[in-house]
Amino acid sequence: MKESDKIKGKLVYAGLKNTNDGSTSHCYFEIDEIGTLSTKANLYAKKLSKGAIGSIVDVHFSPDKQTCYFNKNSYPSSFYPDNNKVSTWRAESEAIELTVKRQKEIEKVAGQNPLRDKLDPIREAYFKANHKDRASLLANIIEYITR
Repeated sequence: MKESDKIKGKLVYAGLKNTNDGSTSHCYFEIDEIGTLSTKANLYAKKLSKGAIGSIVDVHFSPDKQTCYFNKNSYPSSFYPDNNKVSTWRAESEAIELTVKRQKEIEKVAGQNPLRDKLDPIREAYFKANHKDRASLLANIIEYITR
C-alpha cells in the first residue's frame, strides 16, 4: 500500500480488556480531530507503542480502516485529557492484570503435587529394580499401606 493511501489517525491506549473468548487484549479508542473518543474499541493482541494508559499514539489506517500501521518503538504524542476516564481504564486494566496473574499462580500450584515429591525415592528404587524385584517392592508397599 502506498504511503499516500494511508489515513492519519490517533488512538488512545485504554489498557487491557477481556474479550468474548476469555482472553485479554490491548484496547485502543480512536480519537477524531476535536478529541472525541469513538464508541468502538479497537482490540490488539500486542501493545502498539510504549506508553501508559491514556497515552495517545499517532498511527496510519488503511482507507477502509481495517488495518492499522504503527511504529512499535515510537513514543506517545500526547496524553488523553479526561482524567476520570483514564483512571477508570487504569483501574479496570489493573484488575484484569491481577486476575490473570492470580489465575496463572493457581494453575501453577494446581499442577504441583506435594506427595509426588515424597514418593520420588520409592519411584527411583522401583525403576532401578529388575522385574521380579519390582513386583516384590509393589507388594511390600501395598502391604505396608493396608496393614
